[in-house]
Amino acid sequence: MKYFSIVVAAIFLVAARSPLEAAPLELEGDDGPQVRKTETSPIFKSLRFNSPSRAKVATNSLTITSRNGDTLSARLRENWPLAEGTALEFSVLVDPVTNDKDSDADIDAGIVLGMASAESDPNRFAVPENKVYLELKEFADRYRFTIVLDGQNISFWGRSRSQYGIPNIGTRQPGQPYLLKIVAIPRGDHTGLRFFVEHGDRPLRLFKYDDPEAGTEFGEFVTEWQLDRPLTEHNFLGLYVRESGKAQRPVETVFSDISIRTISLTDAEQWLPADDFVMANLNYDSPAMAEVNAARNAGDMELAKARLIEYFRTRKEPKGPAYDLEMARATAHGKEANWREVADNAINGIYAKLSWFHGFSTPGELCRENGLPRWQRDPGFLTRHYHWVVMTYAWDHTGEEKYASRLAEEVIDYVQQEPTVYYDNPNLGGKIDVIDGSVINEHMLWTGNIGRRLELTWWQMFEVMRKSEHFSDEAIFHYLDGVIRQCRLLTNPTIFQEWDDSGIHGAMALTKSGMLFEMCDEAPLWSRIGWDRINTVMDVQFHPDGSHVSLSTGYAWATIKGFEEFYLYIKESGGTVPDKMKTLIKGMYFHPFALTRPDFGNIDLNDGGWSELTDLASESHEVFPDREDYHFFASEGEGGTAPNPVSMYFPNAGQYVFRTGWGAEEKFLFFGAGPWGASHGKMDALNIYAAYGPHLLIRNAGRGAYSGVGNTVHAGKSLSFNVLSPDWAQENSVPHWQQEKVIGFTPPKRRFTNSQHFEYGEGSFTYGWHKRGMHIQGKWVRQLIFVKGIDPKRTGYYVVIDTVEPATNRPTTWRHPWQLSAATPELREEDNSIVVTEDGVSMQVIPVDPEGNMTVRTVRGQEKPELLGWRVYGETATAWNVPTYEWQAENTFTKAWIIQMQSREEDWPVRSVEATPSATPGEIIFQVNRADGGTDLILRCMPGSHSTTPNEIDVFSDVAVLARDQQGREFARLEMTEGEDSVAASSQVPVAQYELNISERFADVTTSQLGASPIHIENASFEEPRVEKPMGKIEGWDSNSLGGTGIWPADQAGAEGKADGQQVVAIHQGGYIGQILKDNRGRPVAIGPGKTVRVRFRNLPQPDYRPINMGVYLHAGEGSAPQVASAHSFKDETNTVGEHTVEFTISSTDTLASYLPEGWENIPLYLKFHNYSGRVVVDDVRIDVIH
Repeated sequence: MKYFSIVVAAIFLVAARSPLEAAPLELEGDDGPQVRKTETSPIFKSLRFNSPSRAKVATNSLTITSRNGDTLSARLRENWPLAEGTALEFSVLVDPVTNDKDSDADIDAGIVLGMASAESDPNRFAVPENKVYLELKEFADRYRFTIVLDGQNISFWGRSRSQYGIPNIGTRQPGQPYLLKIVAIPRGDHTGLRFFVEHGDRPLRLFKYDDPEAGTEFGEFVTEWQLDRPLTEHNFLGLYVRESGKAQRPVETVFSDISIRTISLTDAEQWLPADDFVMANLNYDSPAMAEVNAARNAGDMELAKARLIEYFRTRKEPKGPAYDLEMARATAHGKEANWREVADNAINGIYAKLSWFHGFSTPGELCRENGLPRWQRDPGFLTRHYHWVVMTYAWDHTGEEKYASRLAEEVIDYVQQEPTVYYDNPNLGGKIDVIDGSVINEHMLWTGNIGRRLELTWWQMFEVMRKSEHFSDEAIFHYLDGVIRQCRLLTNPTIFQEWDDSGIHGAMALTKSGMLFEMCDEAPLWSRIGWDRINTVMDVQFHPDGSHVSLSTGYAWATIKGFEEFYLYIKESGGTVPDKMKTLIKGMYFHPFALTRPDFGNIDLNDGGWSELTDLASESHEVFPDREDYHFFASEGEGGTAPNPVSMYFPNAGQYVFRTGWGAEEKFLFFGAGPWGASHGKMDALNIYAAYGPHLLIRNAGRGAYSGVGNTVHAGKSLSFNVLSPDWAQENSVPHWQQEKVIGFTPPKRRFTNSQHFEYGEGSFTYGWHKRGMHIQGKWVRQLIFVKGIDPKRTGYYVVIDTVEPATNRPTTWRHPWQLSAATPELREEDNSIVVTEDGVSMQVIPVDPEGNMTVRTVRGQEKPELLGWRVYGETATAWNVPTYEWQAENTFTKAWIIQMQSREEDWPVRSVEATPSATPGEIIFQVNRADGGTDLILRCMPGSHSTTPNEIDVFSDVAVLARDQQGREFARLEMTEGEDSVAASSQVPVAQYELNISERFADVTTSQLGASPIHIENASFEEPRVEKPMGKIEGWDSNSLGGTGIWPADQAGAEGKADGQQVVAIHQGGYIGQILKDNRGRPVAIGPGKTVRVRFRNLPQPDYRPINMGVYLHAGEGSAPQVASAHSFKDETNTVGEHTVEFTISSTDTLASYLPEGWENIPLYLKFHNYSGRVVVDDVRIDVIH
């Protein structure tokens, strides 16, 4: 069994094992001996099984047939006490269960040690105390391992599908068995326990919480768990399996390769050395390993190791990838780096200069006392090992020993340390941060760096440094050790993010490693999975229009360059590039090039940045010299052929570019009307950018570091873009790309036209806007018109039309910030416009405001109620002037903007705008008075409507532009029709009457402070005269009036009532009662952050045995509003009744402010009793404030 070759190999590498004597096997049932089969077994001296008829015993395996949800277990009657100076290893392979088609057979199977006697039941589902379990739980689509230490449950793996490359199952491949292994080590009055699964060469490194009940990530990682009792006298072992009852037929579980061995403490405590680990994972049948295998067969493992090293130092084929000098440059902030300085800095322990960002997001020393890096302090970049490529370049060009020796040190150090752990990351509130490595750790491990290393830096470094005698043999073994471990984790199906650039990095890493380490036993698996994933990435990461699913002008290049590098590597290696890949690669550059500004600079979409793309264009042209358009971008317009037409629409991306061309005086406007991009998506729906020649005029607020320090969190939120905001709310981030990535492949109808005189595009946003405690819903349609005139470079200008259909008539203040590059824009009172005048460019934004209710002001450095007026650069945020328009609206409205850009203000094509209000919702009609004496009449209405212009001209389109010359003669017309099924169509949802939110409902209520006076409960005890029928209404209490909820005579409520006919409240299933808490003067009691409230009440007994199943809640204002403290639940199967006490500690001010609407400080507290099942009886409610 090659997959577990490491387990077998370890037998030959570890000494001091105690052999097991073969003995006849006696199979015994619970009701006495039932000898069914006797064989010679080195493991089973005497086996006791609770259902012998379902067991089939072979020499060293046990097959158990289970069905109908039963649990079957086997006990070894032999005692295996721990002896001083030795440890015990108990391991087994569990064959996977084959499920029926469309079935979901769940199996729990495990091994047990630490039982007190041979009569103990190994079944974990009986009494788990005083036993140690390592259990596999196999589902139809995943599996999970669980450790139980004398009743303490430690589970890991098995969550739902990961979205961020965090593994949630192991790396087992279909058809392979599972490994379960426990090593028990005597530690005086307790026992050390190490657990192994998967490949079994390293113990599980699991997170031990400081406070398991708190649910926080404070604690430490441990490889050895402590059992608080010794196993030196009694240590009985067992096996068990349970079928959940979901299978359609009996299922078989096979325990095989069962092994119980004593091993030395040294072997129990040490990991397999790197050289032995590598040798144990080679395919000795590989032709390249002939000499290595000959030495191995001769019993000379040291010679075999030496021959393996010699092979790697001298091999000519396969040829590894060349190191990328551009990677070295990027390591020093993308500049033309002095590679010797960068490499020498690394040798001297100066790593701050090696990050792509200026400085680190995690403070602290970057080097340990030995001068080697603290890898965990910059897991985003330092552990991608870009500087290894720089040092490789330095050695390759100088031959100096110091670079090779330092690289060897770092390789050994990193492989021995990973996964890196940052125990007190300040950016996580001092919590632990495990972000990199090849060992699976629950919920904290991010695996994206592995692919980047093996694709971009490791093999590039190794291909050169393997030839240096100063890159030690030990370093080579550690390097190969690291490759194996990282590739194993990359094969995990749940870390593959097919929609993210890390998906292609990991796929390329597996494929390259399979080619370059082909003599590894698992190389064929890596290659197969790598190619499968490459094909998947080609299908899902690129839309039919050529855009990348990230819609990022930066991270798309990560995938593009990955494909490019792999494409070139295959060609240079003499391989054949699949046609599908060649076709994709040849066209994948075009989309980001087509979006470039007139100066060939990038536009910042989803962390793409504003840098130039000339170098990337040059590389693309080198790869495909026949592409004249790539030549055009590579030469910055000096050669090649520009795309024609220059304005474009990418329907899958939903992106429009309206331009006159590329060059010094060319106009450009980008309109993003598509979905949010995968992975790095920002809240920028319907955002626009504008540029004129080399001048970036309308932009965003900048790009922040992932750490989100201080006000840098502003970057990426919708107020950092050029979009609408109601009452400071931000575009809703809930749907994000998960729901939107489908839209990328099946886009809605968005209209586009590109004619001699006009260009048009449109988009809509329907998710609504969020602010604390509020979701402002509605539909926003943005429409763009490029009115070109006679000569677009001279007479062209842009029109932006915004129409909002709100869901309710709530009075709302709408805002539109304009994020400008200019530090000091001018606000002109005569037309409320924004003007930017700089050397070589002049821009104006004119609002079209038919209602005349729009104002404009400059916002700078605002922190409350929302961040606005900041320019963000990485981890710094600088106050910045942001002109912001404001207006009031209650119903559907339409506003518009004119954007004109020329070299001088005197050349502006627009002189003024005239607009009058329209009585028709969603309609706007205005006239643009041009500088040449002509006019443009512009109309927008709801698709399907009929409008008449002020000149009595009938228009049968929903967007129209009528262009006239100086004499009033029409010379061009734009008419957009068939909009009824486009994104511009009306929502057809009537504007509803707005209902006040919680804070607004209580805004005028006079409340008292919690704890200032005693709390009074209305009708807390029910002692009214007996009535014959229940009362549906309970005085002082709210109720959802489900059948039977109300005041009942005690005996009729099902309780043991008293002779005087005492009344009680009986809450039937699904019902609740509740009331707003008031003080003794009748004033509602407001929420008191941090205070603790005690609630006492009484449950009455029910003679017909109805279990208690209820919850007690503390809400903000009403029972359907958010809770302000953790709820308490009561599940009492024994029907224990009487006094119950619960304590509510109300959340902190910051926590409450994060989800309750503004003004929450005046919301009163609401106490609620909710019944989950059966009938609950409540009486004598009392409440008081503890502190």
